[in-house]
Amino acid sequence: MNKMSGALWLRWVSVGCLSAALTACGGDDDAETATPPAPPPAAANDAADGSVAAGKTVLTSFKDGVSGWSVVDTQGTAAAGLATVSVSENDALATEGKNAARVAVTGAVTQAYISWTPGAADWSGKRYLKVDMAATGGIGYVKLATKSGAGYVWCDSGMDGPSKADPAAAKTSAATVTFDLDALTCYGGNYDPTSVKQLMLWVDGTGGTYTIDNLRLESAAEPTANDVANGTTVGSELVLLSFKADVAPLAAYDQTGADAPTLATVALGQANALATEGANVAVITVPNAADKGYVGGTPPVANWAGYRYFKADMAATGGIGYAKLATKSGSGYTWCDFGGDGPTKSDPAGNAGKTAMATVTFDLNALTCYGGTFTPGDVKHFMLWVEGSGGTYTLDNVRLTN
Repeated sequence: MNKMSGALWLRWVSVGCLSAALTACGGDDDAETATPPAPPPAAANDAADGSVAAGKTVLTSFKDGVSGWSVVDTQGTAAAGLATVSVSENDALATEGKNAARVAVTGAVTQAYISWTPGAADWSGKRYLKVDMAATGGIGYVKLATKSGAGYVWCDSGMDGPSKADPAAAKTSAATVTFDLDALTCYGGNYDPTSVKQLMLWVDGTGGTYTIDNLRLESAAEPTANDVANGTTVGSELVLLSFKADVAPLAAYDQTGADAPTLATVALGQANALATEGANVAVITVPNAADKGYVGGTPPVANWAGYRYFKADMAATGGIGYAKLATKSGSGYTWCDFGGDGPTKSDPAGNAGKTAMATVTFDLNALTCYGGTFTPGDVKHFMLWVEGSGGTYTLDNVRLTN
């Protein structure tokens, strides 16, 4: 279990309801029975817990308030003194209906989990948990933890959290924070999506009041509207991959072109600060410092005739020694590449090895082919080889141009 001193979780625990038949005592048999006041109506346009629409399951939109939510520390122990949670009706920051939840953190250095036992406990088939958030104070990062299965196995999102809040979430508008349930780290067991017992959200900031709304599950990431679709022509460029909705068809290969899933993994990075086309990127993780490998696949457009240059925007947490392109084309699947070191090295300023994207350019007229020639009108397969020192590489806007 992740441990951090002075940190706070807010927990949601289901509350049972017991009814009892009451009779008047010590009064006349015909005494009038008091009529209890009617409960206030729920906000009609807040979705009910467990509602399903367009493939999304709304875990809660706070239609019926914040019953069942509580505050715990990073051990999962009740810690009501660290924060309070309340329903905020007709909240201007609500993103689903009228109601939202307000979390007031008591101290400037306090970190808090808000915790709940979801009524929809079967999350199988759902990959992403999303929540809309805004804060009067800054949010350093947001983190998710779950307890699931018969053993109440604790899983969380890692030290920093895989989904950092949008800068807007630290101001006056809500931002969507996305957690990939496939990326949870578990302790003493495995994540069981069929039996989620408890969820906890941790907001690490500088105190203040946080607004939370529209906690939901989705089976796949929503396409980002301002990423162009693969195969789109923008000006004079043909965008092969912009990662609008996913990372297909990218997969890992070795230097012979054979499948090599252990050499690298490819994941979608949404709303990524390094994105150069739209908001999404591909994040390529090389597990070992000595590993080298290709990532690639079948291009969405096979006819590259009329284009001279293949370009890709790249950055890396580790150094990129060089980048290399290989293709298979024509009926014979002729392999062509750039030879030994590759004639196109990463940005001379070294940006591609640091925190900024650099455009790597390959001249298709300069490919070296083996056993045949490059057939630009019939490209079967392409692969990009990044040689570095392990770590994580960011890729975006793979395109053809003149």
